[in-house]
Amino acid sequence: MDEALYTTKTKMTWDEYVKYSFNVFFRKRGVILLYLLSLLYAAFVAFATRWTGPDKYVITVLIVLAALLILYPLILVAKSKSYYKSNGIINGGDAETELRFYEDRFKSLCGENVSVLTYDKIYKIIETKTNFYIMISTSQGMVVVKSNCPDGLEDFLRELKGRIKKK
Repeated sequence: MDEALYTTKTKMTWDEYVKYSFNVFFRKRGVILLYLLSLLYAAFVAFATRWTGPDKYVITVLIVLAALLILYPLILVAKSKSYYKSNGIINGGDAETELRFYEDRFKSLCGENVSVLTYDKIYKIIETKTNFYIMISTSQGMVVVKSNCPDGLEDFLRELKGRIKKK
């Protein structure tokens, strides 16, 4: 059996899960949610202006805008918490995943679960300031924490990300 080029571990803590959720789910779905909230906002303002009169329009707009700015992050965190608690692998504690990268594939080991995927099965790789998210579908992925990366792994993942974009 051949030797892994790189090996890293990630502990899926609540903080890591929130980062993952925001970067994977809410950036994409958040745009749709913001659009729907904007439509709701416009309908409310139109109704409120008719109800309160044009002289109170600015106050109404500011109140609704403030409410949206406060509610949106609260909704995101509440949704993340429900997903985190319902996840069977990490439920009851922080799960640690070991990722091993080979020339043509990577292996994920989490508890008794082992997955092996060739790089051509990767949907996309998302890079943030602190992490990489190796997505195998639009909603499933693995976290690679940059601070846990051995020398060369970040460059390897960036090069892999470039190959995936070209598919």
